[in-house]
Amino acid sequence: MNNPVRVLSGWCLTGLLLLLTLSPVQAQDLCPANDPNSWPERRVPYVLVIADTSGSMTTTIGTVDSCGYGNDRRSHQRCALDRTFKAFTGLIDFSLMSFATQQTNCSAVCFGTCQYSNFAGNADGVGCGPEPTPGTNSETRRGGVVQVPFKGNVVPPTANGNYPSLRAQVDNVCTNQQELFASGNAPINGALRDAFRYFSSSWTALDNSVIHATPLTSVAAGELPCRPLRVILLADGDDNCDVSTDAVDAAADLLTGFTVNGINWSVRTHVIALAGGAVTLDQIANAGGTGLAIPATQDQSIVDALSSILLPLAGSEVADNVDNSCNGCVDEGYVKYANIGQTCCAWANQGQRPTCLNTYQASISPANPQGSRALLPCTTLAQQADPTTWLTYNPGEICDNVDNNGVGGIDEGMLKCGNPLQCPVAESCDGVDNDCDGQIDEGGVCGGAGCIYQPEICDGCDNDCDSVADNGVPAVSCGLATPANCAGILACRPAQPVAMPGACVANGGFNSCAISPQPESCDAIDNNCDGIVDDNIAPTPCEPAGTPPGLVYGGSSQCIRGQLSCGDSVCRGFVGPTPEVSDGIDNNCNGQVEDGIDVMFRNGFE
Repeated sequence: MNNPVRVLSGWCLTGLLLLLTLSPVQAQDLCPANDPNSWPERRVPYVLVIADTSGSMTTTIGTVDSCGYGNDRRSHQRCALDRTFKAFTGLIDFSLMSFATQQTNCSAVCFGTCQYSNFAGNADGVGCGPEPTPGTNSETRRGGVVQVPFKGNVVPPTANGNYPSLRAQVDNVCTNQQELFASGNAPINGALRDAFRYFSSSWTALDNSVIHATPLTSVAAGELPCRPLRVILLADGDDNCDVSTDAVDAAADLLTGFTVNGINWSVRTHVIALAGGAVTLDQIANAGGTGLAIPATQDQSIVDALSSILLPLAGSEVADNVDNSCNGCVDEGYVKYANIGQTCCAWANQGQRPTCLNTYQASISPANPQGSRALLPCTTLAQQADPTTWLTYNPGEICDNVDNNGVGGIDEGMLKCGNPLQCPVAESCDGVDNDCDGQIDEGGVCGGAGCIYQPEICDGCDNDCDSVADNGVPAVSCGLATPANCAGILACRPAQPVAMPGACVANGGFNSCAISPQPESCDAIDNNCDGIVDDNIAPTPCEPAGTPPGLVYGGSSQCIRGQLSCGDSVCRGFVGPTPEVSDGIDNNCNGQVEDGIDVMFRNGFE
């Protein structure tokens, strides 16, 4: 529940002046959700009570009222108003109007010495009041007397406002002629016309002794157009000064409204029928926008009727994106929500949005106290922060990994499962509890008994129980990472249906690895893709550095070329030249044997 409406108290002048200079959106800065003491004071409703003071109110109804005033309608009406003014003063700004009869010469004891007379210019019957310009609907009839003006008209202002004056009219003490009486006719039309005059501009006393200006001011002076305006008419019968339908027209005029200081106003008229149902009184209530008259005869039933009218006006803020308390704050004290990423009521302008809210509110019932949340208006994060568009109904969350209601949590309160956690989805055959019910692959999603889900691999079998073998298996790399001609792709053979979930086919599995081996060469690369670099490569002939050029190898030469193995830097097994000796060998490897040796010397050794 939101905080109850506070009885009006003084608000510092500085704060009030500040509020009056702020726009409605800026005024929200004075309305933090958790600080009621900072909220501006509400604009209390103006309620004009028209009491029936016609002579028929002396009719006895059989029981004494709870205040002990008496057993006639006049007593029960005064007792009910006394109790109501006490209960609602501070929450409602009341004004009290009687019919157009003068009461004089009263003593303190009611109503023995009181005398009654018409006002000057009275027309068409005792207590009907003047009608300066008779015409259609008797619009100029003056049938009401403001006995107690609205609090703003009390001059000088008092701490208790106008409550003492209200009480003086219903306390069963007639000192100074201050008590609701019962004399004359019932100029209901004229009283409603005077109510219109009072609200729309000013009311002038029938003897011209006082003028009460409308209590309505301007936005610059602190007025807010959300302030409720009401007339409550108490009557025990029809208008007997004008045609009864004139009063119906007067109530319709109040509802149609008027403009004061640039603000358009409409006044609803409630009717309490003090003598039971009356067709014309129902018509007045209907024309005044309040349905039917409320029947009430004794003070308790009158109090109940008055309370049914006043309580909604004096109530606390309601989470409906409306400034119910009329203090410049909208939905103070309530959390403001977004409505993102789920089914919601789309709207494009402020004229459409209330339709969404009204449709949602109509879906609330005892059986569905939360209403159909899908009917709530869609609300972005920016709209969540805007007093003209924020949402005070919680649209809740759906499990979608999004903060749907904009309160800083994602999927709060939602059931999730798995690792990592995921939102429930329809169960599928994948070895996972998709629907978060604690079971895996239940409900026959894997195609039949005996097949247990495994991730599909390329082996010629239906591993994932979908009645197809080797489907959806991606190709894998094969061969060697380097060189490029040794790197290949190993693709699974085409998927094939199987006879039943989990079965295999004869020719499934992978194709051969497609690579392109090359002859091995001494280049530190595995050219032939056998996994060994530079294997089985024959050594090459070599000569060590510094070997003389032009050596002859082979035949009778002693020189032998060396061998350089792949990967080795040393020329191994090389035999080089030596000085020529007489040994039948070409020692110096010039292609000649024993060249340069003297024949005689050579022969000496032969």
